[in-house]
Amino acid sequence: MSWEDKPQVKMGNIGERLIRDYLEKKGLIPYFPDLSAPHPFDLLCATADKKRFCIVEIKTKPRRIYYADTGINVSVYNDYLNAQNKLNIKVYLYFVDTKMGQIYGNTLDELSKTLSLSSKKYPSHENGVVYFPLCHCLIIRDLSDEEISEIEQYTTRKYQYPSNLTPAKSAVRLDQSNNNSGDERNA
Repeated sequence: MSWEDKPQVKMGNIGERLIRDYLEKKGLIPYFPDLSAPHPFDLLCATADKKRFCIVEIKTKPRRIYYADTGINVSVYNDYLNAQNKLNIKVYLYFVDTKMGQIYGNTLDELSKTLSLSSKKYPSHENGVVYFPLCHCLIIRDLSDEEISEIEQYTTRKYQYPSNLTPAKSAVRLDQSNNNSGDERNA
């Protein structure tokens, strides 16, 4: 099976398209790899005046069931930290979550802030994955039923998610906020 034919790649491509559309509406110009193979990150974005750049990584995956968090592979996380530190460029992580029906995310710096919730300390490193609390995420927008169906047709998940998943109460909805002055809200 070719790279582009893998279901997880097809899901990821849809999520990447949704985030590219969002970033373009925010005035950023996204550049993406033009190859059908693994790549170091999904997008490099710039403003038209070339004064601001950022790396964007998109994960098309749902949050965890039993914890209000989401995560990425720890080696990938370390790669992003390394790129951010060596290149002095912000890294944004966006999650396209069909189970919550939302797109959310934040900068790597904001997601990586330490926080204790109940008995869990974040960021939480478990079995090769680093997890971030959803309350550190900014909600970009809701997914339409059509977008959810388009993504879900490629799911390979063998278990069902409960229908009552909700975001953390302190999450900020960017699609309903008039205050776009914060750095995290501009990419």
